[in-house]
Amino acid sequence: MRAKLGWSGLVLLVLVLAVLAYQTWQARAVNYLSYTLVNSLQYVTLDEVDEALTPYLSQSFWQVDLNALKQRLESLTWVSQARVKRSWPGYIELELIEHQPVARWGKDALISDQGVVFYPSDMSDFETWVGLDGDVLQASQVLALWREVEIRLQPLGWRVSRLTQQVDGVMRIELAQGTTILLDRPQWTTKLARFVKAYPQISKKLVESAKRFDLRYSNGLAIGRDSTQLN
Repeated sequence: MRAKLGWSGLVLLVLVLAVLAYQTWQARAVNYLSYTLVNSLQYVTLDEVDEALTPYLSQSFWQVDLNALKQRLESLTWVSQARVKRSWPGYIELELIEHQPVARWGKDALISDQGVVFYPSDMSDFETWVGLDGDVLQASQVLALWREVEIRLQPLGWRVSRLTQQVDGVMRIELAQGTTILLDRPQWTTKLARFVKAYPQISKKLVESAKRFDLRYSNGLAIGRDSTQLN
């Protein structure tokens, strides 16, 4: 009889401890829910992450709306994609994929390697970067144009400092050495290739005084010495 009561008492003790452990964990999940980052960050600050997560850390482990949290994190300027999941016993595991900027866009934005335009609060670190501009809805196409133009200018050793696709479709390509190339879209690759091939044959005197090379002709080009007439 004593042995039977002893086993009953032991079972009861285990149940009591389990309840207490659950209540302790639940209290911790409500009051001490925290997060962990699984990757390092270059542009997003921990203060920004803390601020975004603050409304969620007071919720219980199972009540946190992961989709809403994901959307909130992806609203941060530098965040391209957020991955969130629960991690037992009381953590939210985060992976934040940042935009990787490759050029400036317009006056106060950057464009990522995926052609996404975004607006950082501080542009001071990017003042010397290549500038792109045009219709923001065509940002990825402008990015592709810049990359191809750079490749096609390599034989001349030239680098682009700014490329603008104007509303009329004309590309205005400003070069690091201070000259400008004007190109229209029809057969632009053929026109630029023809120019690159012909450039070494242009007289040195003419080249030294040139401010722009207008390639918007079907069978030739115009060299301008006046930097004020570039459209």
